[in-house]
Amino acid sequence: MSGYKPANKAEFKALYSSLAAWYGQKRAQEEIAAYCPQPVSAAETAEKIFKKVAPPTLIQMEKIKQHWKEIAGIQIAKVATPFNLKEQIIYAVVSHPAWLREFNKGPVKKILVEKINKLCGKRVCNDIKFIPQGR
Repeated sequence: MSGYKPANKAEFKALYSSLAAWYGQKRAQEEIAAYCPQPVSAAETAEKIFKKVAPPTLIQMEKIKQHWKEIAGIQIAKVATPFNLKEQIIYAVVSHPAWLREFNKGPVKKILVEKINKLCGKRVCNDIKFIPQGR
């Protein structure tokens, strides 16, 4: 195959007519497949569109949400859920006030910030603010 791709419908129809005249209808249908674009999954298409129209912080936040269990660990992921990224601060809802105190006083914040930045491949987060559920 020469690598030729029809530029528009008219060229495509002309190519199909030529193949049909040369090979016959049945074989032309098989041959025309080589000139058709490869199928692309809906997920791939949606991701490309999302990357073009969504702000970078939204894309980073979605990535963080998708990998939250790996970032935070199962125990923390059960009680804290990130929901927003604004001005390099991640906001996360915490299900119980006892966890809120634990996250704010211990080394958890620093570790999570490091893991988030590592996942994203750049510094997208400087701090995490834990907020009690319902506020």
